[in-house]
Amino acid sequence: MRNRKERKQGVFSRLLSYGEGYERFTLAGCVMAGISAVLVLAPYYFIWKIVHEALMPGASGVNYAQMVHDGWMAVLFTAIRTVLYFCALMLTHYAAFNIAGNMRLSGMRHLLKLPLGYFTNKESGALRKIIDENASLTEDLLAHKLADTTASFVTPIVAVALLFVFDWRMGLACILMMALSMAAMMSMMSGKYAGFYRRWQEANEKISGEAVEYVRGIPVVKTFQQTIHSFRSFHKAITECGDLAKGYAMSCRTGQTFFLTFVHGAFFLLIPIAILLAAYGSSSGWEVLSNFIFYALFAPACGGTINKVMYAHQAVMDATEAVIKLDKIESAPVQEDHGGMTATRGNGVEFEAVRFQYSEMEREVLSDVALSAGEGKVTALVGPSGGGKTTAASLIPRFYDVTGGKVMLGSADV
Repeated sequence: MRNRKERKQGVFSRLLSYGEGYERFTLAGCVMAGISAVLVLAPYYFIWKIVHEALMPGASGVNYAQMVHDGWMAVLFTAIRTVLYFCALMLTHYAAFNIAGNMRLSGMRHLLKLPLGYFTNKESGALRKIIDENASLTEDLLAHKLADTTASFVTPIVAVALLFVFDWRMGLACILMMALSMAAMMSMMSGKYAGFYRRWQEANEKISGEAVEYVRGIPVVKTFQQTIHSFRSFHKAITECGDLAKGYAMSCRTGQTFFLTFVHGAFFLLIPIAILLAAYGSSSGWEVLSNFIFYALFAPACGGTINKVMYAHQAVMDATEAVIKLDKIESAPVQEDHGGMTATRGNGVEFEAVRFQYSEMEREVLSDVALSAGEGKVTALVGPSGGGKTTAASLIPRFYDVTGGKVMLGSADV
């Protein structure tokens, strides 16, 4: 079982803790993705040089050899960037699949050590989703989004510098729209929206659990003609999940509208700025036009980077909830196996000063209980509802381990 310190780590540290050596492939993939993010900007520079040469040739005319050279350089950097990004994704995918597999194995190994009583109030469908499907959610983050996130943080740093190289006024317009789109995006991920992914995961776990219970109960349902009543809880879980998704989508419509407007809106600021610079600026109209073409091509690339940040944030939230759910399973106290037990005949079951407390409760359910149930005799355990009768019976087959005292089967302590 992982200790408390490990459970307090961030989602990335927690995921990489399952790596068992594979995390180095994730780190190498992120480094390569970061390098590819820098190289992706180089073709825009060479395209600008080609346009600049075509619109503003030197005294000897257009230097076609230089234009061809710049064109091939743009192709070369694009090819290098593509190869690097491909290799980065290959590494992150390889690590992601192995880490997700290790998460499933870790969760299953811990489940095998838990007392049987742990499963009495846990739906098997919900446990299956946590172990299997939630681990799959981390694959998207580690395989795709982590590399994209690295690139998304590297690209703006280089892009901001590049935006001011040719014309700071056009560059400032692009940065302004990027900042506004980021603000619109963050408005959909904070405040009342922050807990959506947790509620979404819980709703899906409930659907999964209800579906398994419904399918398992079909023979009984058909025998007693209870189809409508048995489907009610399953239908309710589906409806609640649908209402949750619909409510979140509708609440984000304003933020999403502003986000899409700003992320693609730099072009509408560049046009009036270019017109004013051409009419009243110190630069020639051809120079303004070449700079405008560069920014008109480069601004959408910056918008694509911001889009990746938004999708990466969603993947982080999904993976965070997956890790939290798995941690809840792995934090459950295990039941130690002390080897085989040989019981003697003739003594029945004895409770000796038995105390028991459920891990999720603050007070003891049983306190200093002593009883004797002789072998071959009928012993009645009578008491009010909630008095601990079922709990006491569950301690005999060791569905739970006692907090204190002993449960004896013959001369053997269970």
